[in-house]
Amino acid sequence: MSTLYVDNLQPNLGSRVMAAGHVVQVVHARYDTPITISGSGWISTGLAATITPTSTTSQILITVHQQVHTSGGSGTENGCGFMVSRNGTTVSSTASATSFDMYHYDASAGNDWRGRISYSGMDSPASTSALTYTANVVKYVAATGDLIVQDQLNPSFMILMEIAQ
Repeated sequence: MSTLYVDNLQPNLGSRVMAAGHVVQVVHARYDTPITISGSGWISTGLAATITPTSTTSQILITVHQQVHTSGGSGTENGCGFMVSRNGTTVSSTASATSFDMYHYDASAGNDWRGRISYSGMDSPASTSALTYTANVVKYVAATGDLIVQDQLNPSFMILMEIAQ
């Protein structure tokens, strides 16, 4: 029979191994400062979050709920596109100034829409450096009214999850 005596146990954090598919860390961001988008091209909505992956093989699961408000007079078109960038490089874009994520038209009444554009996607950055993900919008080119994000302090949200591979 053997006896093991230990004065102190310390975890070996330097060699932590996570099984594939496990969440390593989560970062959450909330932003509620209103921004009026009047120009053309992609504009940051102010919503951003930074994550530093622990492994170059990790993937980042990105979830965004971007608050948007469009308005205009009767018979006007309003809409916008949405895109996520990482350190200034496009990660995912499903829209452009003529192919958009949100569109509203009303021929007979004032044209007003409020809601959130939701996005979820994976990124494989192959990096252990700090990565800043930013939400961006582009105003639909035919839109004659306003495009406001975080209108009336309605917040937008971003969640970043590092997923072990």
